[in-house]
Amino acid sequence: MGHRNVHAMRLGLLALTLANVVLFAGCGETDLQYCDMEALREVVYTQDGQPAYQGQALMQVSCGNGAFCHSELASGRDRYGVPAGLDYDMNLAYVSMATPTDVVKENMARLGRGLETLRDEEWRHTVYGLVLDDAMPPRGEVGDMVLAAAPRYFHEDMTEMAGLDTAEARDALRNFLACGAIIVDRSIATLPAGVEGVGEFVMPRMVEPPMPNWTDIYAKVVGSFNCAASICHSATMHAGNLDMSTKAAAYMNLVGVDAMGTATAPQVSCNTTMTKRVAANMPDVSLLVQKLEGVDDAGDPVCGAPMPVGSSFPMAFVAPIREWIMNGAMDN
Repeated sequence: MGHRNVHAMRLGLLALTLANVVLFAGCGETDLQYCDMEALREVVYTQDGQPAYQGQALMQVSCGNGAFCHSELASGRDRYGVPAGLDYDMNLAYVSMATPTDVVKENMARLGRGLETLRDEEWRHTVYGLVLDDAMPPRGEVGDMVLAAAPRYFHEDMTEMAGLDTAEARDALRNFLACGAIIVDRSIATLPAGVEGVGEFVMPRMVEPPMPNWTDIYAKVVGSFNCAASICHSATMHAGNLDMSTKAAAYMNLVGVDAMGTATAPQVSCNTTMTKRVAANMPDVSLLVQKLEGVDDAGDPVCGAPMPVGSSFPMAFVAPIREWIMNGAMDN
């Protein structure tokens, strides 16, 4: 659809809701001039810990979650009557280091296109007017389906984010639009080379610490912290000659195996060939623990860079890993 047609379509929809917007204008409920930047940046988290600003999350939950209605990926009946071009999928562009650079770049472009719509002076008033008029998000079967397919978001205190049928959520959406629709675009700090962000970085929420067994440690540490990402310890890229692409491969290449090569980082250089990656019953001298804690068994900075790269590791996760090693580092 050409730009003129999209603009004409927006104006048509604007006319349909203009009367409702005007009715509320006297009460200030559609005033998108006042912006509370601190409130804008209230972070909510999905069940797997991915962050979003509250207004951004409300758009994602209520507008199709990248699969229906206002999504570039939705077509035909999955759009439920939404005209082409009115897309604002607010899913994060970069949450895994395994994501190819070209995919991250396209994800950023998708976010940018959605933000262009939400920052349009006329259209942002229309969006909020439709919400105030209870025309959006849709009610009935379609609305229930869209909400059922969406992620659940939780505040820092683990209370669930309220929906757009509440005054609290509507004010968060109003503030989001008034502040220029600033969003979280990634939960990984450093973008791949050649990729420009369109939002801000926020750390993900850490999931519950693992139980002291290999199954849970692999799922919640190796999987959750991208150890097996394509540029790290994957089947095709063995940083430190270490493949952790599967649970079996990671166990085989960690427990009782000598560390390989020379690790070098600013002011910290040493040879690791006499160190075990995981020394059963001896967590203090296991390189895995040292990498996660950032220090060796003497309390000096660990050889090379601490892990995970680019982020700190929650110390609450170290205790069950230590316990697993102390108990023999068994593969259960």
